Amino acid sequence: MSYLDLVEAHTKEYKVTLFEKVIMASKRAKALHAGKTPLVDSLHKESYLALEEIRDGKVYLVYRDEDSYDELALRGGEQEDEE
Repeated sequence: MSYLDLVEAHTKEYKVTLFEKVIMASKRAKALHAGKTPLVDSLHKESYLALEEIRDGKVYLVYRDEDSYDELALRGGEQEDEE
């Protein structure tokens, strides 16, 4: 699957917008680059790895209210703080 395919693939289950997906991927890629443990096995760089995690439903946004979000959450209950 190409990088562009991963960016454009939307998860219908969670109804994430492309803008939210880019925010999630950016935050997760930064966390992976800082040393966080990847949630999927891959030999790709952090940006692609973040998109794979989003595609697999392992990373999602935690919403503060209907229109804004606080942080990323990882499947299994762990959360990442906003930077």
